[in-house]
Amino acid sequence: MRIRSVFPAMLSPQSPVLFTATWEELSSLQGAYHQMYIEEERQSRLEDADGLPYTLDFLVLEELDFMQACLRASPVRVELEKQLQSQNGTEGTWVTEVMKLAVAYAQITTEEEGLWNVDVNIFLSEETSVTANYTPRTACGDLVIKLGEWLNAATVEGLLSYTRSLYSTTQSWKAKEAALYILNQLLGDFQDVDKQIGPEAANGFIDFIRYAMQQQDIFLRARGYLVAGSLTRTSGDALQQVAASFMEASLQAITNDDSDVVQVSCIRALQYYLQSIPPAATLPMQSSIISALSNYLQTQDLQELAESDDLMVTLVETLRDAILLDTRICLTGAGLDLLFTIASHGASNFQLTMLVNETFEEVTSTISALGSDAYVQLCEKVLPSLTGAFDIGNLTEENALTNVSSSIIALY
Repeated sequence: MRIRSVFPAMLSPQSPVLFTATWEELSSLQGAYHQMYIEEERQSRLEDADGLPYTLDFLVLEELDFMQACLRASPVRVELEKQLQSQNGTEGTWVTEVMKLAVAYAQITTEEEGLWNVDVNIFLSEETSVTANYTPRTACGDLVIKLGEWLNAATVEGLLSYTRSLYSTTQSWKAKEAALYILNQLLGDFQDVDKQIGPEAANGFIDFIRYAMQQQDIFLRARGYLVAGSLTRTSGDALQQVAASFMEASLQAITNDDSDVVQVSCIRALQYYLQSIPPAATLPMQSSIISALSNYLQTQDLQELAESDDLMVTLVETLRDAILLDTRICLTGAGLDLLFTIASHGASNFQLTMLVNETFEEVTSTISALGSDAYVQLCEKVLPSLTGAFDIGNLTEENALTNVSSSIIALY
């Protein structure tokens, strides 16, 4: 990679050969990588005394990055476009082969599986891309995103084609989860650049999502719920006929599923539905969503939860979206009480504090527009909770909880 940045003019004509050689080596390493990291629990990211990496995962990561860089080279693009034009359909094209390679290296390692089972916040930080931990799984997502930016329709069709063949086999749940993970990464990029997936392709993934949501393997089940929400958000009106049922399934899983990973995935997925489904369909579920979030919090140790920053932020973001469907629920329901409960245990988290302040500012703005009676009701409901924080906090010392209460009161 460093050589390519220094001598681009010299390397550019050789880029098709280098791309092919890298692809072939990644294909040959696939079995060894799978054995060491997907099946066994071989330690990864090891360096020697000189600080030089020597484990296989580092080599795989470098080569995946190099493949991504080669996709920007003009000679590589010209050659790949010629091959694509000479083939009919998506079956057996090089795009499908790239998807096969990406899915192979995007599978959850045994090490990751163990970490995520112990700490759901680590899983969520990987899912929300706020971690600095760059792995072959992440690199595979970036590779497909880069391909999608260049060949939008062909990338989606190639992934759908390979997913069809994969789900018709008896391959492990990790491979099937990886295919949906790649899709989720691609859809996330579509959302970032205001792009939508085609209706036909969107509907083509529905059966695989339903299958995933019904499996015993928790990470495959969690992936199904996450992709269902992400696909609904990036497909326009294409999935409106199933979006409500997907949302209802996520809502039920928050309360009824035994896995914390699945519950948290569903909480995150609700954000996608609340942002994409028409309010007429989501408003009747407003109370149920707030109730489900409240029930989830009641099952958690709030002291431990306060240390899970990403999870706390996800909870507030989902609660915010639910409350803002119709802020009048704050006058009678438990939405604001729940918001302040989370804020009181995460008061030292700046991002969470800002989210709480912004949410409450929006609530006060819309409620005050309803008239003085509604605003008085809001004050009667909220002020006792906020002033109570001053009784708990020590006013002579710096205290995150009293700071939050002060900033919220200032919004009145």
